[in-house]
Amino acid sequence: MGCSVIIRIPNDKSDKLKASMNVLIVEDDSDDQEIIARAFSEVAPYHKLTFLNSGKVLVDLLQSFHKADLPSFIVLDYNMPLLNGLETLKLLELDKRFNRIPKIIYSSSSQNNIKNLCFSANAKAYITKGVSLEEIKRNVQEMLSFV
Repeated sequence: MGCSVIIRIPNDKSDKLKASMNVLIVEDDSDDQEIIARAFSEVAPYHKLTFLNSGKVLVDLLQSFHKADLPSFIVLDYNMPLLNGLETLKLLELDKRFNRIPKIIYSSSSQNNIKNLCFSANAKAYITKGVSLEEIKRNVQEMLSFV
């Protein structure tokens, strides 16, 4: 006479992939938007993605959100018109409601001075863009590790 016990230990990584999150992606290049969307659809298909094309649009949009509707995380391209990634980070820091949202810079530049400036403006991560779909899928997995 014995008993069987089944214990489920949550795996944070797989739970993040399965749980539905609201993700704002600020990317001005439509080709990059398309491949990022494809990578997310393969890595984390349950997430809701909203693409915006400038930091200014992001800042304006977030002002209209109620606290419960804020995104799970924000991905910012560094090189954008109107407000670049660094300028956007600095503006977001002015509103305490946005401090808990992980902000990830996703850029084709790997210059250390730019990275350091972004980290000083409270970027959670700075990820250099992959060039193939497989690399971008790994980028998405890395983004999810910061949430």
